[in-house]
Amino acid sequence: MKRVAVLNLMPTKIKTENQFKEIFARIERDVKLSFIRLESYISKNSSRSYLENNYIATSRLNDHNFDRLIITGAPLEDKEFSEIKYWNELQQVFDYADKNIDSTLYICWSVIAALNYKYGIEKELVPDKIFGLYGQEVLKENRLFPDQIKEFKIPHSRYFKIGENELKVAGLEILSAGERVGPSVFTSKDLKDIYITGHFEYDRDTLVKEYQRDLDKGLDISRPANYFHSRDGLTPAENWDKIRKQFYQNWLSVI
Repeated sequence: MKRVAVLNLMPTKIKTENQFKEIFARIERDVKLSFIRLESYISKNSSRSYLENNYIATSRLNDHNFDRLIITGAPLEDKEFSEIKYWNELQQVFDYADKNIDSTLYICWSVIAALNYKYGIEKELVPDKIFGLYGQEVLKENRLFPDQIKEFKIPHSRYFKIGENELKVAGLEILSAGERVGPSVFTSKDLKDIYITGHFEYDRDTLVKEYQRDLDKGLDISRPANYFHSRDGLTPAENWDKIRKQFYQNWLSVI
């Protein structure tokens, strides 16, 4: 059995929780999935009692023998890391993962947070949100993508980009990249650290809901690129479920 923990930093915690539950329920491996909560920050969008009853506090991580860890993104790109209330606690989780976890997935914002903490790489923001369903090419043979997969599409939703040179200087290997998204999956050579700038875990309607949320806030946001079916302009055009399942299946199987 693989014991997988998810540090859920997303404001929509239940939705994110259900996305990962769906992914691992369909994977052909025996998986025990647990969720982790921060103690230095109280979520404004989730019941405190629910989190206390169903999530493991970060201070109790050493009481469990997790094999894998996922650290989600969070809408914090406009904040300096030192301004984030739980920055010290998050750094402790990074240290815990380095010492105790076989392989950790960092997703979206947690990518730039981990790169800053581990390598001193400064975040680089972009004025126009990278927002939509983008293609990326597999650049080299690796154990995470099936041999027959040469390119794929997954959702992206972020205001930052990653420089290839900085990743190479840090000794990280770029497994996939795209013209608009830049490096999209890159890893340490031993696959102990895996960084994903996009969202394999998103449901088909997640970007649609994010788009509507931003409109309701009065933000100047473009429609998700390459996302809607041309016939009605509302239906997501493609499904990335196959590559998502294969990626997570391999993550559990080959490391």
